[in-house]
Amino acid sequence: MNKIKNTIIFKLLFSVILIFVIMTATSNFIIGKYQEKMIFELGEDFVMEKETYGDDENFLVIIEDAKLKSTKEMRNFSLIVITCTIIIGSLIYLYIIWRILKPLQELKNRAMEIDIDNLKSFESIYMEGESVEIEELSRAFQNSIDKIYLGYEREKSLSSSIAHELNTPISIMKSQLDLYKMKSKGDDENLNALLNNFDESIDRISKIIESLLFLNRRENLRLSEFDIADLVDEIVFDLEDMADDKNIEINSNIPSKIIKSNDILLQRILYNIGKNAILYNVCGGSVEFDFNEDDKYYVFQVKDTGIGLSDEDKKKVFELFYRVDPSRNRKTGGYGIGLNLTKNIVKKLEGSIEILDNSPQGSIVKIILPKI
Repeated sequence: MNKIKNTIIFKLLFSVILIFVIMTATSNFIIGKYQEKMIFELGEDFVMEKETYGDDENFLVIIEDAKLKSTKEMRNFSLIVITCTIIIGSLIYLYIIWRILKPLQELKNRAMEIDIDNLKSFESIYMEGESVEIEELSRAFQNSIDKIYLGYEREKSLSSSIAHELNTPISIMKSQLDLYKMKSKGDDENLNALLNNFDESIDRISKIIESLLFLNRRENLRLSEFDIADLVDEIVFDLEDMADDKNIEINSNIPSKIIKSNDILLQRILYNIGKNAILYNVCGGSVEFDFNEDDKYYVFQVKDTGIGLSDEDKKKVFELFYRVDPSRNRKTGGYGIGLNLTKNIVKKLEGSIEILDNSPQGSIVKIILPKI
C-alpha cells in the first residue's frame, strides 16, 4: 500500500480529487454567503417600505431560491467565483506537478554531468526515497551506467596492456634493425629496400602504440599561463623540416599573448593539425596558424592550401582509424588515429573542433576552447 501511495500516478490523482473537492466546496460556500447577503438586503428593503406606509398587518415573504439565482447580479457573481476557483485550482495543480516532477530535472542534471573518463568523481544518479517511478528509473540508469563503465574500463585496460606489451618488443626490433643497418655494408639494394620498409613499418607501429597509450592516459587537467605565440613558434620550428621536404611555406600569424590552458595538450592539438596540413598539402603550398579571442573563448585556426575534404569526409575524418584514401594514407604514414586523438584532447579541454573550406582551395581547421 505504501508503494502505491508513493507513485506519481497516485499523487497526481489524489491531488486532482483533493483540489476539485476543496475548490467546489469553496465556491459553493462563497456563493451561498453571497446569496444570504442578497436575501438579507431584500428583507431590509421590504421592512423599510412597510414602515414607510405604516401598515401593521403581518406579511409572509417567500423568495424562491431558483429565481434569486437567476438574477443577473447573482449569475455574474457565480461566474466570477467559479472562474477564480478554476484559475487558482489550476495554479495549485501546476505547482504540485512541478514539485512531483522536480526530481526528474535533478536526474537529468546528474546524467548531463557524467564523464565516462572520470565517473567516480560524480555522485550516484540513483535517487532513493523519491517517487516509485523516479526511483526505479534512476536505479535503471545507474545500473546501465555501471555496466557501461565496467565495459569501458575493461576495453581501456586491455588496449593499454596490449600497447605496453607491444612497446617493448617493437623498441627491441627497432634498435636491432638500426644496429644491423649500421654494421651492414649496404651493397645489396634489395636488402636495403627491405630493411627500409621494415624500419618504416616499425615506426608506424610505434606511432600507433604511442597514440593508444596517450588515449588511455588519465591525468588531471593542469592549467597554466603561457605565451601562445611561443608555443606555436615551437611547433612551426618542429615542422619546418617536414615542410621543406614538400617546399611548403609554414608561418605563424599569432602575436604574443598570455593565455591560460594546458600547454602540453594544446601543443599536441596544434602539432597534429599542422602535421596533417603539411602531409595532405600540395607541393609549393602553405600552412598558416591564426589566433583570436573574445570574452569567453580562444579561437585557433590552421589554414592550408591542400587537397581539401568533401562534406562527407568532414563528418567522418575524426572517427578512429578512418582514412579518406587508404592508398594515400599509406604513402603519408597515416592510420586514422591522429585526428581522433586530437578530437579527444579538444573534448578533454571542453572545446570543439570543425573543418571548413579554405579559399581558393584547401581546408581550415577551427578549434574553439573556453576560457577557464
